[in-house]
Amino acid sequence: MRRAIWLSLLLAAPVTLNAQATGAVIGGLSVSKWAEHLSDVTTSVDTKLGFAVGLELVTPLRHDLAFMPEFLYVQKGASDQDGGTSVTVRLSYLEVPLLFRLNAGHGKTRPFFFAGPFLAAKIGCSISASNSLGESGSADCQDNPDFSIKSTDFGISFGAGIQGRGIAFSARYDYGMANLAVEAPAGQSVNNRSFLFLAHVTVK
Repeated sequence: MRRAIWLSLLLAAPVTLNAQATGAVIGGLSVSKWAEHLSDVTTSVDTKLGFAVGLELVTPLRHDLAFMPEFLYVQKGASDQDGGTSVTVRLSYLEVPLLFRLNAGHGKTRPFFFAGPFLAAKIGCSISASNSLGESGSADCQDNPDFSIKSTDFGISFGAGIQGRGIAFSARYDYGMANLAVEAPAGQSVNNRSFLFLAHVTVK
């Protein structure tokens, strides 16, 4: 998966170098959960808050269309309640979205829309639990075979934002398509679902 991410960056580099690219530092809030599929029934667990931070390049292609690759550190995961016990799984990813951006309008403040695939490599995974008696604990996912999570993810990102002078704000949805469960029975899968609310500060 890491090879695929580096390959994606190398493929993006010629596009970036052949046009006037605008760089930005981006960061904000992530709101994540898991979608669990079992025998054609889809359920979801509670959301988990985290953050995302990274870099992006906006390279004009033609008219109002631009190529917008990014390199992000993103926290994802999920929370769930089982009786009096609360369990939270925290996942950390290095994520490379390869987005195409469509700018609308030509004023000082203008909307934009974007979509494209993303690739992600898991760099951290931990589990924490607490109960109504005040007892709590945490462990690495590797220490608990019931929470064995695959090291890679991929999917589609899409969203919209507002561009101002030197700063932009956007909201997106990450639709994870990889089955995160290492040894999932036939017909069963677990997928990441995340909303990201980001600020983009232009670097000149």
